[in-house]
Amino acid sequence: MDRLQLVVHGLSWCLHHGHPVLVLRGAGTDLFAWVSLAPEDAEAMAPATTRRPGSKARAYELIEHVIDRLGGQLRQVTLWPGPQAVLQAELELDGPLGLAPVRAHCIDAIVLAWRQGCPIWIDRAVMEALAGPPAPSVEPPASSPDSPSTQASPFQEFIASLDIELPEPPSTRRERGSERC
Repeated sequence: MDRLQLVVHGLSWCLHHGHPVLVLRGAGTDLFAWVSLAPEDAEAMAPATTRRPGSKARAYELIEHVIDRLGGQLRQVTLWPGPQAVLQAELELDGPLGLAPVRAHCIDAIVLAWRQGCPIWIDRAVMEALAGPPAPSVEPPASSPDSPSTQASPFQEFIASLDIELPEPPSTRRERGSERC
């Protein structure tokens, strides 16, 4: 299996549907994937967030507290497509009893990896299948209108219909998620 590390490229808004979108990029590639977020999930990834009074606790907060109280550490997150091509996630936790894999909701796992600065992994073939149109700074390959490479998958057509404005990549700091734990 050829694994690819994912980095959080940025947060954006879906201009068509009005919800936050997480932009993931394959490290060292021009492969981008977009993941819909609830506003609370996007808020958790924003710098210096504090929980608003009355907002419900999120699963990633519970996991962070448990890891901290047990003296453990999140080592990595692995994503893969589950039933109906919905991304699934597994956390690799290192605790007093050793390494333990724990399944988690995909978005909670991504947010947790982001907050902990741990790597997120996905099979390269899965990322290539999920990848949407290239970022604006990437030139699309020249091809004839009849070539199969210009026919987008239904997923890519959906992503293209979202009218997403990608943020500029960070220029002065390393992207979070590319560091080792």
